[in-house]
Amino acid sequence: KQEAADKKLQIMVRTATVAMADYAPRTSLTGVIAARTLNNLSFRVGGRVAERFVDVGQHVDQGTVLARIDPQEQESDLRSAQADLDAAKAQLTQSVAAFERQKTLLAQGFTTRRDYDAADQALKVAQGSVEAAQSAFSNAQQNLSFTELKAGAAGVITARQVETGQVVQAAQTVFTVAEDGDRDAVFNVQETLIAKTPASPAVTITLLSDPQVRATGKVREISPAVDPDRA
Repeated sequence: KQEAADKKLQIMVRTATVAMADYAPRTSLTGVIAARTLNNLSFRVGGRVAERFVDVGQHVDQGTVLARIDPQEQESDLRSAQADLDAAKAQLTQSVAAFERQKTLLAQGFTTRRDYDAADQALKVAQGSVEAAQSAFSNAQQNLSFTELKAGAAGVITARQVETGQVVQAAQTVFTVAEDGDRDAVFNVQETLIAKTPASPAVTITLLSDPQVRATGKVREISPAVDPDRA
């Protein structure tokens, strides 16, 4: 009877070998998903905003026109530059003809070297004037193109700082675009926690609205300053 009772009292247990191991406590933080690249877009010339075509939340493709400045001033500059270029080309045509005439007369002995050199110098001046006028015309064309603000890359408009009719300065931020592509999970972390975190911690990211949606990530950057927009 005693032997039967001993067999009945036997209990199965699982054993494990105890060993020293690194331990890092799990920490949960709440942050935001942000585009890795944010572009602040601005006009390269100043003026009055005549048209605005997009608003916050809209997705835009590369090259999409976002807004346009009233181009009257730039169009006037372009017409003036075109007139100057036409005049310079006309003067060059006359200078070429005068030089060729002096060149022929000099070969025949019917003109002086002094008159020939003067025609040659006038030709060089006319050529320089055409080059300068062409450069001014190209700059005027470029400034006219700058009256349109275009998206440099596909993305979503996240901020708008302009209204139709508003006067803006060159380089003044008008739109902010979050580029398509990689996204970062951004968290504010206490300094003491950073000091205790291993070099390459495992990071699991889930959505607050749906914890079933998860992804793994890695620490890409630790900024020494807190983002004031997320503080």
